[in-house]
Amino acid sequence: MREGLLAAAVAVGLEVFGQLLEANVTALAGVKGRHAPGRSAVRHGSDPAKVANRS
Repeated sequence: MREGLLAAAVAVGLEVFGQLLEANVTALAGVKGRHAPGRSAVRHGSDPAKVANRS
């Protein structure tokens, strides 16, 4: 029973975390599918980006 409760709590926590991340992306990049010429960020994976080299 404990394993089932723990699994449910983890699933709910991950869902809430995903929704928080999506809310942050929407706040920075605007509503998905709408053009926003003055935005300061882009949605992840939709435009080319650079990754810092940690070497």
